[in-house]
Amino acid sequence: MGLPLSIDETFMSHIETDPGLSNAIMSLIQSGEIGIVTVSQAGVVTQSAGVLADWAVPGAMVEENAPWLTGLGDRIAAIGTDAAPPLRLEHIAVLDDKGQHDRVVSLNAVTATEAGATLLVLRDATQTAILQREVLQQRNALALAEAEVKAAQNAAEAASRAKSDFLAKVNHELRTPLHVVLGNAELLATTRGSLSADERESLADDLLSEGQYLLGLIDDLLDLSRAEAGAPLLEVDAFLVDDVVSECIAAVSAHLYAEDITFEYAPAAENTEFVADRRAIRQIASNLLSNAAKFSPSAATVRIQLTTLSDGLTLTVIDSGPGLTKQEIKQALEPFGQVANQSESRAPRGAGVGLPLVKALSEAHGGSLRLESTKGNGLTASVWLPRP
Repeated sequence: MGLPLSIDETFMSHIETDPGLSNAIMSLIQSGEIGIVTVSQAGVVTQSAGVLADWAVPGAMVEENAPWLTGLGDRIAAIGTDAAPPLRLEHIAVLDDKGQHDRVVSLNAVTATEAGATLLVLRDATQTAILQREVLQQRNALALAEAEVKAAQNAAEAASRAKSDFLAKVNHELRTPLHVVLGNAELLATTRGSLSADERESLADDLLSEGQYLLGLIDDLLDLSRAEAGAPLLEVDAFLVDDVVSECIAAVSAHLYAEDITFEYAPAAENTEFVADRRAIRQIASNLLSNAAKFSPSAATVRIQLTTLSDGLTLTVIDSGPGLTKQEIKQALEPFGQVANQSESRAPRGAGVGLPLVKALSEAHGGSLRLESTKGNGLTASVWLPRP
């Protein structure tokens, strides 16, 4: 357990007159729990006793065989002449001659009874160091466990918020067109002959438009759900991608929010066949075009370019909308993660599944979606799809 008392001149003189205490100290030295070294005023080891002091060779400088005392020779020598206060070092790692960790000791350097000498008392602190290390490891493990619990709690709260946001957004996106469908259907059913042909045609057009929107939204939700579950159910065949992109441009142009948007299309140099899921490619193109049209200012131009490569093809859509920051791009790629502040663009409609679906369908083909933007300078969306 080491020596429970400080070693000073009074104590040393007491040892000389107390055989019992002297025997107890000798027992501690022999058991390897303490070691004692005396050092002359010149910093030379004069005596040593105990296993812990086996490094101290009489006649050698105190620092010569104890690298852990390097730089302390003058200080140790000064302690013997009362020119410096006692020195205490805790938990010194003592290495063997092979440089391996051997033991941990604590050291007290005090004035010895003989003038101009310093007494070094070393105590074995190996078990204490081990216990302290174990306590520290347990504290670290506890801290990590608490961090994991906190992370799990935050994830659960985030999932709960995401679920609530999803239900609120989908509820709004489904109920709004349903109100139009039901309202127009009720008008057609109750007024019947009192409506003019133009009025009936307008109501029917609204019914068709809102019905198509509902069907598209439900399809997107189902496809996104399948893609996130790892089962997008791709049905691949060979088709002309230029034709699909042209069809999507015509369909998006027909929508009200895109009636004043110009689509400038640069088709691929060679309109060759490409093997992929035709419906998925149509969804990718439609969502990119719709997104660009919704966030572009009035009378703007959306540029589309299809490029065939040796290893696949790239579809790029560039708009002149308000653009996105890096954080907003990250948010827009999260399912239902609509970017709140888009005041510079026309009010967009959607549940926030377009870009996440494009990303999921691209990756299902082994491809990728890349978004590049700076705030105020539009957005460039590029989808790369590899050849099978």
